[in-house]
Amino acid sequence: MPTRFVNKDMKKIPLRHDVIIGTVIMLIIKTILRYLLMAAYLIACDEYGLYDYGIISKIVVTLTSICTSRWIMREIGRMIGDKIDEPVFEDIGIVACIRGIKQMTDRW
Repeated sequence: MPTRFVNKDMKKIPLRHDVIIGTVIMLIIKTILRYLLMAAYLIACDEYGLYDYGIISKIVVTLTSICTSRWIMREIGRMIGDKIDEPVFEDIGIVACIRGIKQMTDRW
């Protein structure tokens, strides 16, 4: 059987260095963008007085900022219209960023 028809695990194939560096930069940028969206939501809520009540309202506003930023980033991913197995902005955050950077550096 010719070797070109052998199934290979695509995650084990090494990539070019510029692809890896570009992917790592993209992971960092989308994480920063998400946390900027969260901060903007919290600042807006503080500006309009929604953050001035008690601990429960602060928890609700903070959780809402997390959900809203994730929703906005998913919509950005849908607008881009990716055709990859994993949507571009499905997993966003510090842990997902570190996990993605580790996977990319393992393919170096």
